[in-house]
Amino acid sequence: MSEDYEMDRSAEELSQAVVGHKIIGVGKADTSGWRDPGIVLALDNGQQVVVRGSGSCCAYTDIDSWVFDIDKVDNVITKVEAADNYETWSIMAGADKVLGMDVSWGEGSGYYMYGFKIEVERWN
Repeated sequence: MSEDYEMDRSAEELSQAVVGHKIIGVGKADTSGWRDPGIVLALDNGQQVVVRGSGSCCAYTDIDSWVFDIDKVDNVITKVEAADNYETWSIMAGADKVLGMDVSWGEGSGYYMYGFKIEVERWN
């Protein structure tokens, strides 16, 4: 895997938000107004983690598709992995993939914003 600061930062921020918790639900993020598309991860601690793509000019990050394995929700998240040049993301509970995301991204000229926007907030 090649290294990219913004995508590494995105993986680290997502790890900090979910590791040690259980994902109890997943859905599409609100896109009203100027909000970028994304997904919402509901956690067992009463927080939700909103993972949004971003883009500016020729740089972008998009979640193309995601799969949540409802059978694995009883396990605590242990790590977040990004593979295939940051285009395949996995949220893992031990050896089990709880959530998989296919991602497309491009750094453009390197001047504009890309990577995920990660928002953590209370939901209950």
